[in-house]
Amino acid sequence: MQFKASKLILMIATAEIFLAGLMVSSITPYQSVIGIEVFGLGSASYSALVLTASLFSVALSILVGILSDQTGNLRQLLLATFLISMVGQLLIFLFRTPLAFVLANLLAIPAMRANFSQLFAALRISVHDKPKFVGDQITSIARALFALSFAAGPFLLSFAIAQQMPLIWVYLVASVISFVCFAVTFLFWPKQGGGHSAQPDLSFLASFREILDRAVLVRLGVMGMLLGAQRLYMILFGLLIIHSVHGSASDVGRFSGLLALLEVPFMMFVGVALRWISKTIALAAGSLVFSLFLFALGKADSMNVVYLLTIPGACGHAVLLSVSISYFQDQIAGRPGASSSLITAGSLIAELFSSALFAIGSAFLGYPGIATLGALFGLASAGALIWVDRRRAFSAPMELAG
Repeated sequence: MQFKASKLILMIATAEIFLAGLMVSSITPYQSVIGIEVFGLGSASYSALVLTASLFSVALSILVGILSDQTGNLRQLLLATFLISMVGQLLIFLFRTPLAFVLANLLAIPAMRANFSQLFAALRISVHDKPKFVGDQITSIARALFALSFAAGPFLLSFAIAQQMPLIWVYLVASVISFVCFAVTFLFWPKQGGGHSAQPDLSFLASFREILDRAVLVRLGVMGMLLGAQRLYMILFGLLIIHSVHGSASDVGRFSGLLALLEVPFMMFVGVALRWISKTIALAAGSLVFSLFLFALGKADSMNVVYLLTIPGACGHAVLLSVSISYFQDQIAGRPGASSSLITAGSLIAELFSSALFAIGSAFLGYPGIATLGALFGLASAGALIWVDRRRAFSAPMELAG
């Protein structure tokens, strides 16, 4: 019976990760446009909203992660966060006011990010009795499916928008996807045998102190640095294509979609490779490749060169995005909920680093110079990760603490 429950959780969590990619990608490209152009938020106000929502996301992800480990009832927590996400999106679609936009973002974004991290926790729970590399492979496959759906969402919506669909309707699309995830979880997620209570007798504060352990925080900070270069790229690549290469907005979309599609096979490959190499080495190698890609993108002088760079870019990007999830989950042994909440915390730190790099670069350098700065930062981050993990970086994966 337990085997069947674990298999069902694996199938549902994987499907909902794919749907989460569609949900997030349906609103992410238009979020700032709607906030600033439609609802009239200033750039400073919108930036403050994004930062506040990110802080709420970390707090909610940690809360849900600890409760998941303590109660073992991940089903109820997922139902609650899917419901919050659905209501938040509907608030914007139904009321269409700046207040509704602000409140919904402070509800929906944290809920979506908590969902994302805990669905990967569910994957880890479903294969807890399997060899460690099996969990790493499943994580990579699920992250590849997320990348595939993330690429497909804007492409599919572009047809509706081209037929004059108002942008505000993307929130209805996102709320419908949230409802589907809620319904699937309610109807099919096992009520018994569907959770994992690692340390039910551990208090909330004791669980929180595990997250604040020095070794965990150091690695969280270094991973934030490593992912900071990737977040900087997300800010920068469209600006480089339009202003430095003199491409068009459609070139930005094609480049982004092509790179996302190429990530999928690389994510599948790296999941297999983790059977023989440590995550530290994989992440450092991925950061090296991605840093060189970012440097070359800053020097590109034609769209032909930019499109050629999608191959190394997809390789480095795939490693950073997929392996980082498993790396975070390894930091607190036996605590899939709490350790998966580090995914959201790492994202926040990465966004802070990328914002600082972009601000510094904008003050003293052009866009190509910012790309070079990001590449150097990525290389330094890879070196920092190897130094922090120097005692286990070159160990066989089976010997790593998990």
